[in-house]
Amino acid sequence: MIRLLESLPPKLAPPSCNRARLRLLGHVLLMAALLAGFALNAAHNLPSQSIDHDATHYLCMAHNLVHHGTISAQRTLTPMPWLEAWRSPGYPAFLALGVALVPGLSDHALPSFLRAPLLPLKKWQLGWLLITAIAAGVFVWRRTGSPWPGYLAFALIAYSPAMLYFINRFYSEAGAAIVVLFLSLAMHRAVRRPSWWAFALAGLLLGLGALTRAALMYLWLPAAVFFLLLAWRGGLPRGKMLAGLALFTLAFALPVGAWMARNHYHFGHWMLSFRGGQVLDIRANHAAMTPKEHLAAFIYYTPWVYLNPLVHESPTPGLDSYDPPKHQKLWGTDIYQATLGKVLEPRDFNRLRVQNRGDTFEMIGQHTWARHTKWLGHYTVGDTHSQKVAIRKILADPGGHLLASAPLAWRGLFVDLWWVALPGFACLFYLGVSSLRRRDWPLTAFVLPAIFLFSFHSLITVNAARFNSPLVPVLAVCLGLCAHRLARRWLGRRAPKEPDHA
Repeated sequence: MIRLLESLPPKLAPPSCNRARLRLLGHVLLMAALLAGFALNAAHNLPSQSIDHDATHYLCMAHNLVHHGTISAQRTLTPMPWLEAWRSPGYPAFLALGVALVPGLSDHALPSFLRAPLLPLKKWQLGWLLITAIAAGVFVWRRTGSPWPGYLAFALIAYSPAMLYFINRFYSEAGAAIVVLFLSLAMHRAVRRPSWWAFALAGLLLGLGALTRAALMYLWLPAAVFFLLLAWRGGLPRGKMLAGLALFTLAFALPVGAWMARNHYHFGHWMLSFRGGQVLDIRANHAAMTPKEHLAAFIYYTPWVYLNPLVHESPTPGLDSYDPPKHQKLWGTDIYQATLGKVLEPRDFNRLRVQNRGDTFEMIGQHTWARHTKWLGHYTVGDTHSQKVAIRKILADPGGHLLASAPLAWRGLFVDLWWVALPGFACLFYLGVSSLRRRDWPLTAFVLPAIFLFSFHSLITVNAARFNSPLVPVLAVCLGLCAHRLARRWLGRRAPKEPDHA
């Protein structure tokens, strides 16, 4: 559009309309089109109501926080719900802020609140998604010096089916995605131009991220090591880096420490939430996979309809527009039966299946957790015992645990539409290596949280695609940066081939 306006002959162009004004007009029209498309896409995809089990917990916690000042998922009308830490408080606090600020939401009693469409609360989250997309677009624009990669990053976030999916269902991934992007931006700023406020902001965002996504609590150590290495050998001001690291640590420790101290006081355990042992035990069960089950895992975790014989159990339902009951023929050929179907049998998939059976890796872990809870009298003690059991399993077979990380890492790649997610992760890992090779420490700081989260989930959890969906905004930024690099290289190679008309 902008090139079309610039190509107008002088006679057709208005007398006062020069090239700069035409370019500005083109950008304004393009931004208006992107914003209008975002509004229409959101209006089309936001249902009136779509609340499930997890969403009920988060909404109850938000309602109880607004009306009783208590972090509790209890469905009660009593003046003071009991204290608990079943889920982390970050996302419920984000929803509670929306309930308190959006007119009319705080007027509902809890039963009517859970039955209400809650479209204003979804729009509250959409507003923050729009702010996130704009921040990502502006960052890419400033990094590359070109607006086009910024528009690409903006569109990939604003139109992301995964983000709308989680906003619709009130899943914590929607809030975690916002925190992860701004944490990455803050770390980039702290390394690019070290200042006390940048380090303090990065630490605070890391603390809020840990209260939303527990895995981020463990990012402090690699981030601190990274800052220390920059102070020692990175050529950055040593005094500012060390003082910044101290502020980063303090700002991170205050919210996380306060929440863990609260749990220790009431429940006797320093923890973020109660379910860590259950997840780790399920992950430890995967070390028992046979060679055929490893191959079957790669197939089972691939949500492509012509390959996966159990695609109706795909870990990413709702993100694919086509969901057949079983694998289908392509051009008259059953690809799976012609290839991997000759090697694998249906029983090779049995223990991988999410539910539907009682002897799967997941259900065995859940039943074990339930037994520990029943025997030991409380789910806090039962979860701690499940964690100890899981650690013993991992230490007994560390090789099998590492081998199981390969198909689970593959599983975690499908965080959005596959043709966006797979190139996005490729760009993320490429920029991680490239930034180290070029000593581009600000870019290394930017990609560090995303690479850490993906690695942590691959090694410690079952790495469902949902766990990595908070990385979607960072992946969009990485795609924008890599698209600019590719375009610049292509134009650089094409320029010498053009004839010289001088």
